[in-house]
Amino acid sequence: MNFAKRLLRLVITGNLFHVVRNKSRIANGKKHYLLPRPLDTKYGVAGIINSVLSALPKRDNYLEVGIFKGATFQSVIAGNKWGVDIDPAFDITKLPRNVKVFVKPSDNFFAELNLDKMFDMIYIDAEHTFAQAYRELVHSVNHLSKWGVILLDDTVPFDDVAAISDESESKKEALRVHGTSKWSHQGDVWKLILQVSEFHKDLIVRTVLGPSRPRTIMWRNKSFGTKMQMAMTNKYASLTYETAFASGIPNEFNVKDLNEILVELRDMNLKTH
Repeated sequence: MNFAKRLLRLVITGNLFHVVRNKSRIANGKKHYLLPRPLDTKYGVAGIINSVLSALPKRDNYLEVGIFKGATFQSVIAGNKWGVDIDPAFDITKLPRNVKVFVKPSDNFFAELNLDKMFDMIYIDAEHTFAQAYRELVHSVNHLSKWGVILLDDTVPFDDVAAISDESESKKEALRVHGTSKWSHQGDVWKLILQVSEFHKDLIVRTVLGPSRPRTIMWRNKSFGTKMQMAMTNKYASLTYETAFASGIPNEFNVKDLNEILVELRDMNLKTH
């Protein structure tokens, strides 16, 4: 996007002053604030999220697990937005009116969350490990509206180095193999897709390959009961990336175009609501 178009969008969305202020804060060693109004609503992962939300009966409540700098979070269009992170990289003392940020581990957040609190969509982009992502998925599914959708980040690793669970070890291996530690890291979240496909057949799984990188979308089917429970993880915990991806992305990922997935969601909601 060229400078003129970017400037025009900042003016139209009423974010120009806030972007200039943030640049000044960063230059002075301070954390930036979230923008008061969504900006990059059609691009990157925010574009996926907003497209999915537009296919749902309601977009009143959105949750993001792992918000980091808030770039995606601030670009989501929803009535109320909640974010969870152990150390947000922005100033949380001044938040937009429809935003809440919880500075704590996701396990603690869900343990303290009212049982009747439900979300229309939850985006999981926190610690990229199978075990943690599985817990976050189970918690999230149990706090979904009946039409709710989960989006999981980084479900298809770039290569075997990016698939190393521990990020620091992945960076060391990237330096050894690729000559740089600035290498994409997705961890072993990919194991969760296989786990769900075998042990949680009451969840529908779809994967989109872009933009930027693959992500997986899930929602409950008609056979879903009242609550999701964790299953044993030993079958996939020891599975290697090389074995699982020997012939490419496994069929269990159900790769589809985003527009196809949106049609599925709209059709499902027309039939059930």
